[in-house]
Amino acid sequence: MNRLTAAILFAATVAIPSLAAADLTGQGGTVIELEVNHSTADTYLQYHGRVVISGEGRTSDYRWGGTSCSNKTLPEGQVTMLQRALESGTTVVPRYLWGQGSNRCLVGFTLQAP
Repeated sequence: MNRLTAAILFAATVAIPSLAAADLTGQGGTVIELEVNHSTADTYLQYHGRVVISGEGRTSDYRWGGTSCSNKTLPEGQVTMLQRALESGTTVVPRYLWGQGSNRCLVGFTLQAP
């Protein structure tokens, strides 16, 4: 195999996983629960925080950090935005990736006026 063929095969194998890991969009709703775990909490190793979004007769749980969602953490500013959405009833449209097991890992969101 020549170097050009090897380079093309390498590029293809690197590109394919990134396509498979595209962000998914969840259904929008209101935040009904926001949990933030401190590093001393028993559940911190499992996940750093979670938000429960309710809308259209269903609830969905999204987590970040820990073993459930490694390398998928939210900065403090985004957690604050979720807290404000909880207080105001703002609609949150989550973006997520699948984590360990069936965990949805929050990687972003859109806020919409109530």
